[in-house]
Amino acid sequence: MPRHSKHIFALILKVQIGRIILVKGIGMQVFGDRSSGIKRAKTYEWLFFEQYSHEPFIAVARFIQYYQKMPTERIAEYKECHVHWAHALNVVEHNLAKHGFFGGDDPSIADIALFAYTHFAD
Repeated sequence: MPRHSKHIFALILKVQIGRIILVKGIGMQVFGDRSSGIKRAKTYEWLFFEQYSHEPFIAVARFIQYYQKMPTERIAEYKECHVHWAHALNVVEHNLAKHGFFGGDDPSIADIALFAYTHFAD
């Protein structure tokens, strides 16, 4: 076992035959991915969107609402999260109306990443 392996926290998912995805922190690398460079770039674009424009607002709003039970001192932050959350969901809906999937015409890791918080949207 390599020396540095104890410092790597990774989840390996077998998504399709011949396609293994390594998830480490916020970075995701697809091994055995034979997709075009454009599809790969679009997939990464959506993964970064999920990390910086989608998940933070949905997660924070849910935390304030369900775990902190809407304390008065965080209501303004909650409302601001909802504004950004609504914008992010509009971007998601607009893309899905045009393409059906994120990053291309067939499912990718971006679809899995965006599902995680989008299915909580209410």
